[in-house]
This record gives sequence, C-alpha cells and structure tokens, in this order.
Amino acid sequence: DVGTRFYMKFMRKSKVEAAEVLPEGVVKLTLSTGATMPYEAGQYIWLALPAVPGAGPLAGFAFHPYSISSAYTKGDATYTLHMKSMGPGTWSEAVLQAAKAGGAAAFEAGCRVGGPSGRFSINPAHFDRIVLVAGGIGAPPLFSLLLDLARDAAASAEAGGPPRRYPLAKLVTVLWAVPHEQCLSWFAEDLDAARAAGAAAGLTVDVRCFVTRGKAAAGEPAAGDRGKLVFTAAGERENLPASVVMSGSAFGDGSAVAASVGDVEAQPRFARGRPDLGAVLAAVAAAGGAGPSGVFACGPEAMLEGTRQAVVAANRAAGGDAARTFLLHVEVFHF
Repeated sequence: DVGTRFYMKFMRKSKVEAAEVLPEGVVKLTLSTGATMPYEAGQYIWLALPAVPGAGPLAGFAFHPYSISSAYTKGDATYTLHMKSMGPGTWSEAVLQAAKAGGAAAFEAGCRVGGPSGRFSINPAHFDRIVLVAGGIGAPPLFSLLLDLARDAAASAEAGGPPRRYPLAKLVTVLWAVPHEQCLSWFAEDLDAARAAGAAAGLTVDVRCFVTRGKAAAGEPAAGDRGKLVFTAAGERENLPASVVMSGSAFGDGSAVAASVGDVEAQPRFARGRPDLGAVLAAVAAAGGAGPSGVFACGPEAMLEGTRQAVVAANRAAGGDAARTFLLHVEVFHF
C-alpha cells in the first residue's frame, strides 16, 4: 500500500493543459495525465505544483486535496479542478497569481497528482430523485455528479437503452448559493449543458441559483418572491458575460417563465437571498417515487447544519412513508 501511494503521488506526473482565471479569485485548471485516469463523480485528487512562484522550495512535496469538477467519460485523459484563492500568503493565491501571469505556461514544469480518492457516503445510483445543495466553491463534487447524471442519461438515450450508471434517475434539483453574481460564471456553462442534455434524454434538471450578498437593484425581489425573479432582457444581455446568463426557469416548475434553452428574451440569472430548503424538499417528496430521495450537500458548516435540520424535518413529516423520506451525504467546505 505504501509503495502504491508513493507511485501515485511522486512518480505519476501530470500536465496543466489550461489555466483559466475566473471571477472572485478562482482558477479553473485542466489537467492531463497522458493516459486515461478513470474517476467517479465526487472523488478528489491530491495536487502538487513544483514550480509555482512564491509557493516555497518544498512546493513539489506539498499535496493539496481538490475535488474534481468534471465528469469522466471513457477514454478521457483530461479533467478539471476549480481552485479558489484563500488570500495573500496562501498556496492557492500563488497558483492564482501564476495563472494570471502566464496561464498554463506558468505550470510547464508539470504537476504531481495522487488519487483519485474518496466517494459519496450514499450511492446516487439508488435514487430516482436527487437534490444537490451547493455553497459557493463547494460545488465541484456535486456538479461533477450532475454532469455525470446528464451525460449518462443522454448517452443511454442515444443508444436506445436505459441509463447505465444511474438507472433510476428522473429528477435532479440543484440549489447553488453564491456570494456575488459574478460567481455564477464558474459553472454556468456546465449547468446549462446538464439541463440541455437531461432535457433531451428525459431527465429533469431543475437549476435554482441564489446570490446571497450585495444590495438588490431597484425593483429586484428577494429569493422567496418567485413571481418576480431577475430576468435578462435582450438589451441587458449585452452588459453581461454569456456564461453568467442561464436559460430556462430558475425554479423549473413553470411559476416564473417557460423559456427554452437559448431564449435570449427571457433568461433568469438568479434569485436574491437564500433557498428555502424545507419547501424544496416538500415539493420533491410530493413528486413521489419508488423510494427515498438522496440529498448531497457541500459547503460551509452553517449551510450543512441547515440542510441536516431540513432533512430531519422532512423525514418526520413523511410519517413513515419511505417514498417521502431523504438520505443525506454532506461534505464540509470551510472556505
């Protein structure tokens, strides 16, 4: 076991294929192993970057855990990580500054990768209804699962058979809370891709994004006011990055607008405030199913504690009806 871990961390080298700087101090790294590295949604790797300026002489021996944010497809030799700077003097800040200065070329000395490691404590393949509760940059393991669910459904539909890895999946509800509007660009394209792929294959992907900080613009509602969500009119789109704008109804239940993917005239970006998880779980339970639903949460402890309480309350309200209960997986992300 020691020999295997030594090989996986120190002998197996990888390459940084791309380094994209995103808003709010986030870097998206695309890594290549030179060969297929199978991984499951929710797994993480240990990453060392030997030549990051300002990271110190032992940077090549300091391994940092990061969840994989992409979804594996057979034959893939690349995968992605989303890394957020933890502020001046930190290793993640050194990575951010290196990416700003030179992009992928700043990491041409390569990197070392250990893993993939870990897995969800409950198996997403066992649920027909899944709720993903993500807080800020804690989203990667959950959005990796979302992409995997959507791709599995799409590939199976194309092949004319049932989903292979997630045969029960029918509904995925995504709740993603971020501090600022600019943070939506971290995964907006992935969320749109998952919604489109799911829709084409009979998998409902209900994406609900929330911005928790900053003052609302004139006339902008709170998150609970579903009749007055923030929309981007055609004229507004010119002032927003395309990746920030997500298509369709932010609540997926027809209460706001029935917009098709790519509809520029009516595209909700987000709701201001925080999600009412209790109401979401009640709606998911009311949808009915073959058994319990799965809740997967990753974010700060306060958010996870709220999620635990909401799941406990929902299970009490189920009155013994297994199809209205929930099983929970949580991952703490302190920053």
